[in-house]
Amino acid sequence: MSFVITTVIDGITHGVKPDGKKFNLIPINKTSDVHHLMNLPQLSLARSILSWIENNDPKFSEHQFEISPAAKFG
Repeated sequence: MSFVITTVIDGITHGVKPDGKKFNLIPINKTSDVHHLMNLPQLSLARSILSWIENNDPKFSEHQFEISPAAKFG
C-alpha cells in the first residue's frame, strides 16, 4: 500500500507533489491526479516527510495535513 500527504483547500483535496527542491500542492479532481503526487511506500516514511514539511516549509504551515492511503482516491 502506498500513502499520500493531503490537505483540503476551499473544499478541494490537494496532494503534495515534489518539484525539484520544493513541494507543491496539486488538486485531486480525478483518479489519475493521484499518480502525479508523491506516493510513499511506508507510513513511517510519509510521517517523516510530513514532519519535515511542517517544520521547514513556511508556506505549508497554514494547512492541516493528513496521510491517507493512495487507494482512497481511486
